Amino acid sequence: MRVWMMLALGLGCTASAWGQTAPAPASAAPPAPATASPVPGAPSVRLGLWENSAVTKLPPQLAELKKKYSTTTTTDDGSTVSAKTQTCLTADTWQKLLNLTSTPTNGCAAAKTVPTPKGIFSRMTCAAGKAVTMEVQATTTVDSTEKAHSHVHTTTTYAAFGPIAGGTMIADTEVLSHFVSDDCGTVGPGKVVSVK
Repeated sequence: MRVWMMLALGLGCTASAWGQTAPAPASAAPPAPATASPVPGAPSVRLGLWENSAVTKLPPQLAELKKKYSTTTTTDDGSTVSAKTQTCLTADTWQKLLNLTSTPTNGCAAAKTVPTPKGIFSRMTCAAGKAVTMEVQATTTVDSTEKAHSHVHTTTTYAAFGPIAGGTMIADTEVLSHFVSDDCGTVGPGKVVSVK
């Protein structure tokens, strides 16, 4: 893992033997932002607080359920769900994203994760017993050290129950992410917090 932080220092002159007053020290240039690229060939990103805006296009079956059970008055046709979150990205959490392994966690395993010079591609499969299986394919493109966008394609297959027993539902999510600040505030490293 490599984290580069460059500090520019301003140096002042000392007074000469002639009794002259030393000029004021040059002000220090601000430190370069902390970035991380822990995997060779992967993109660098700013470390700190990031905000993510996601819009998911729901499959028709879930859109109908959303409209049916919604507790708020809305002009939304039920076909999308929006969410905004903040997360604290550290060198460690960025490395974990780039190095997802196939070790199962909560029924899910990353079948493939490929860091590229412009982002990450990953495919994950999850299972809830024999009843439900889900495959998630995510492509994240790092546009700059402070901006990224992602596309997440989710296919859920139901064996014997659910909105479409014996069928499949597909949902697509578009995510826009941008750097907010070096200080994560109350958001802990790797945590995801919903915001308005």
